[in-house]
Amino acid sequence: MKMIEPEVMEKITEIMKLKKELIQMIVPEQTYKHLEVIGNEVKAMVMETVCEGTKKSGQQTTVKKVNID
Repeated sequence: MKMIEPEVMEKITEIMKLKKELIQMIVPEQTYKHLEVIGNEVKAMVMETVCEGTKKSGQQTTVKKVNID
């Protein structure tokens, strides 16, 4: 896999930030909070999948309970 140049990563990060701000302005606050929780869960699942190969067997993963109001 090729390394992405820092300028490209910077632009992608800026686009993601602007996209997040736009969604926050469009949807109601409670809906946005739900989307944040869902996004964090998806991010956690992706990180777990990526890191799965480096984890030693027998090691227990931590589980965090999430309450959605």
